[in-house]
Amino acid sequence: MRKSTLAASFLALGLSTTLTGCFGKFPLVRKTYEFNKSVSSNKFVQEAVFLVLNILPVYPLAGAADALVVNAVEFWTGAQLVSQTHSETRDGVTAESTVRPDGSLELTLTNTTGETSTTVLTRDPDGISAYSPEGEFMGKVAEASTGTLLIKPRAN
Repeated sequence: MRKSTLAASFLALGLSTTLTGCFGKFPLVRKTYEFNKSVSSNKFVQEAVFLVLNILPVYPLAGAADALVVNAVEFWTGAQLVSQTHSETRDGVTAESTVRPDGSLELTLTNTTGETSTTVLTRDPDGISAYSPEGEFMGKVAEASTGTLLIKPRAN
């Protein structure tokens, strides 16, 4: 391969990531990071896993896929290709929220005894609706004065 062809290839590759005009959410890198974080609470184990995932090039491949495909598709079409999950624990209750590719939000609460409750929230023209994971309508969502979300059951 001639040097000019090789240089043109690298230039095209570099421009393909910058011409999208977006920074992006990098969901594949975030999923890799969350996996790494979940392996152990020991920071030395997490660092060892991090190094292995960089040597095997899991992180670099996830970053390249995000930069070249996932972020560009999300920017140009608004469609989310990868669901994104966030988890937080307070007072013994774990709340895990997942933004699905269709734009809906799945919220799962797990208490200290292991009981779970899952609700899927979707934005409608007239507000936010709550559904069971099976798709059964549960009610409309309203915000209380305390800042908490309340599900108003549908009227029969």
